[in-house]
Amino acid sequence: MHKSIPINLPSTILPIKAFKDNYIWIIHRNNYAIIVDPGEADPVINFITQASITPEAIFITHHHYDHIDGVKKIVSCYPNINVYGPADSGLPFQFIPVKENDILKIDNAGLEYKVIEVYGPAGGNPLIEFTGPNRSISILMESLGV
Repeated sequence: MHKSIPINLPSTILPIKAFKDNYIWIIHRNNYAIIVDPGEADPVINFITQASITPEAIFITHHHYDHIDGVKKIVSCYPNINVYGPADSGLPFQFIPVKENDILKIDNAGLEYKVIEVYGPAGGNPLIEFTGPNRSISILMESLGV
C-alpha cells in the first residue's frame, strides 16, 4: 500500500517498490505523473489506477533492464505518454532522445526540466539530472536525490 498523495505542493516524489530491492519513482503534480525508470509495469499501473492520476511522461536514465523493462507495457496501456531517454542509449523502444541542455516541458503537470548529462555506472551512457525553476531532481548512481 502506498501513502496518499499530498496536495498543494509544487510537485511530489513518491516511491513505488519494484523487484526485491529497487524503486520506481513517480513525480506527481496536478493529477499528472512522470514515471522515472519503470523496471516493472504492474506496480506503476496499479498505483496510477488507485491514485486516479494520468501518466504524462516517462524519464529513462539509462538502459539497464531494471530501469526499462516496464516501459512497453506502460506505453501500451497509455499510448499518449511521452518517453524520454538519453540520445545515445540504444533503448529497445520508441523514445524522444534527450541530450545535455535540452529543456523538457511536461505541459499538463506544469513542470519543466533541463537535462544535464552525468556519466555513471551505466556503461558510459549518460544518466540524467533534470532541473527546473526552484526544483532539481537528480537521478544519479541508480538512486534519486532531491
